[in-house]
Amino acid sequence: MKVTKVQTDVIRVPFNEDYWGREAWKQDYQARRRRGGHMDTAYPLRWRMRHKWNTDICSILVRVHTDEGIVGIGESKGVIAPHAVKEYIDDNLAAWLVDEDPFAVRVMWDRYRASMRGRGHLQGLHQEAAAGLDIACWDIIGKACGKSVSEMLGGRYRPEITVYYSGVAGIRDPKSDSDRKRLYDATKAAMALGHTSAKIAIGFGAEADLASVDVVREALGDDGVVLVDALGCYDYTQSLELGRKLADRDVFWFETPLPTDDYKGYVELSKRSPIPIANDLVWTVAITRDMFAAGARMIVIPESIKVGITESMQIAQLADQFGCGFAPHCSVGSAIQFAANLHVSASVPNFVIGELWGDVNPLTAELLSPKLQVKDGMLPVLDGPGLGLTLDEDVLEKLIDRRGSVHSR
Repeated sequence: MKVTKVQTDVIRVPFNEDYWGREAWKQDYQARRRRGGHMDTAYPLRWRMRHKWNTDICSILVRVHTDEGIVGIGESKGVIAPHAVKEYIDDNLAAWLVDEDPFAVRVMWDRYRASMRGRGHLQGLHQEAAAGLDIACWDIIGKACGKSVSEMLGGRYRPEITVYYSGVAGIRDPKSDSDRKRLYDATKAAMALGHTSAKIAIGFGAEADLASVDVVREALGDDGVVLVDALGCYDYTQSLELGRKLADRDVFWFETPLPTDDYKGYVELSKRSPIPIANDLVWTVAITRDMFAAGARMIVIPESIKVGITESMQIAQLADQFGCGFAPHCSVGSAIQFAANLHVSASVPNFVIGELWGDVNPLTAELLSPKLQVKDGMLPVLDGPGLGLTLDEDVLEKLIDRRGSVHSR
């Protein structure tokens, strides 16, 4: 079997609701934060950690065609500047794959990574672009063999996985009854969709963050699982102090408390924190390896449309060697990333919990079938062949943001 064509499309849909990242940063990000009546001078300054969010839902659909008529589907992350990701695939990565055997997926992954290694790009847009090709090749492998991706990865440890609802922006003003009600109602809406676990975007000071946990705990009940993500808004001392208070409230993990490139800080914090530490901005085997070698005790949370299935598996296996858990991250995108996460999660022994972006998402609800249905906080692993997903071509035509070309032999 040979690859004959790599086809990429930017898919985009307007989204007027404030999903959690955009909601979390809606206020004036340069506003000063006070602690006990004094200016807070601790690093990092909040405005320096501001994330960029698009007003639309954007992603890159990747289709890899073969001379045997099998077409694999994949997805590359494209929250910001999706056409740049598409062009990078069309102008560089596609040429590496055309005329090659899609079963040589690990060899191809190394070639993609090597193409930018000499320029010092350890992780970033180029790896997100490569992820879509990697996922599509695994889809081809499963389809060619008549088996699911998880079966091709070595078999399933579990037929379904525990997931948490992601999409809840925490309280900014702990004295605001309307803010509390918004968070409570959002959590109840997640429960109505079958969820029993929820992750909150925090980072607005200990008082507000702890109030957020209390509201979500009230909504979920004592048996619910609460997770938090601070988006890198605290320094080491603040993170350790807040982590102790979060542990007292039985919070499951503390995600990205420190600036994302403070690797040494994460190592030290993970060793001292009474609550598990996770960082979704560490998503290469090399960086993860170095952090574990330095003594980190953390849950790894790579995202399939950033690292592909191949490196997700490698990171999960690396964490397992150090006795740590694997909990795949996901956010804005289509059901392809969720399906890829499902298959990897089913195929590793150290899986803990998976993320499912919970907002109504046309790229998921309308474009791909079958629908992903959560029940009692669990999501069944899709049966094969491949990822187990089917594209609705009529819906796709309405979602494509057309620019660029198709790379073919």
